[in-house]
This record gives sequence, structure tokens and C-alpha cells, in this order.
Amino acid sequence: MSDGERNFCVKCGRSLPQGSSFCPECGASVNGDVNPYSQQYQPNRANAGMLTMDNLYVFILIYGIIALLMALMMLLAGFVLTPEVWQELMSMLPPEEAAIYDDYDLNMLSNLMFITGGILLVSSITAIVSAIFIKKRENWKMAIALCVVAALTSIIMDVVIGIILCIVGLFMAYNIYKNKDCFNS
Repeated sequence: MSDGERNFCVKCGRSLPQGSSFCPECGASVNGDVNPYSQQYQPNRANAGMLTMDNLYVFILIYGIIALLMALMMLLAGFVLTPEVWQELMSMLPPEEAAIYDDYDLNMLSNLMFITGGILLVSSITAIVSAIFIKKRENWKMAIALCVVAALTSIIMDVVIGIILCIVGLFMAYNIYKNKDCFNS
């Protein structure tokens, strides 16, 4: 590749190594050569704004790890929430705020934490497995399906945050679909 040529792939946007003929990310031709293992790039404005495979992998993996940590915290909170712990927590609040929580049913609250933690655990695991498929460039249909499951199960969080995460997750699934040519299967 000479100084005047592009340093980035025109299909996926990945930085190209010096002297490369094909993009190591998606297999697109750099010099117009035909790559027998990839569909030749056709200029297309429809791919503008799409995330690269590396970005998809990182974003989905980060979500999966954060959701896993939140799930573990919720499950742990469900286990340790006893009347004694509840009283200790309430003693840390000003009396007028603590009075708001006087009528809370601890069993219901504990069960809610278990349910929320379990659903978040499903969301995190499906996101992490989807990220693994993306990293290995295998089975794009399964990567999309798992990403959609992670997105839909994330909606159990706070209403606003859940809806935002669901929309972002569905956008990630759409990006996987748009990059399906980068997958081996």
C-alpha cells in the first residue's frame, strides 16, 4: 500500500496493515483484487454508520459483563436481605425517609431481587455468548438471536434504562445482520 492509498477498509472501516491486499476484518479487497473467500466490495451508502465487527464484539461483551455483575449483586442481595439487615439499612436513613419503607414485605422484596437477578443473568450470558460468536465470526444467525434475547431481557431493569438498553441491543442485532458477510457461517 503506498502513501496515497487508504489506510482503512472501505467496507468495514478497520485499520489496514501496511501492504495488505485484503481487509483482515471482513476480507474486502484493498487493491481491486478478487478475494475468493469474500464477496467483493460494492460501494454502498447503506453501510454508512454501521459498527465494525470489533466494535460490536466489544460493546456487546461490555454489556454482558456489566449485566453479569448486576445480576450477581441482585442475587447476593436477595440472599443477604434479612430482617436484621433491613433494620440496619433503615437506621442509616433519616427517619422521614425510613418511614416510607415501613410497610415493605421483605419476602416479596427478596423474591423480586432473585427474579431480577435471574433474568439479568440470562441477559448477560446470552450477550457474552453472542459476543463470542462475533469474535469467532461464526454462526451470524445465532449471534443475532442471542443478542435479541439479551436486548429483550434487559427491559426488566428500570423502565427508562431498560427501554434504552433494549433499543441499543436491537441496534446491535441489526449491525450483526448488516455485517453477516464477515461471518464464516
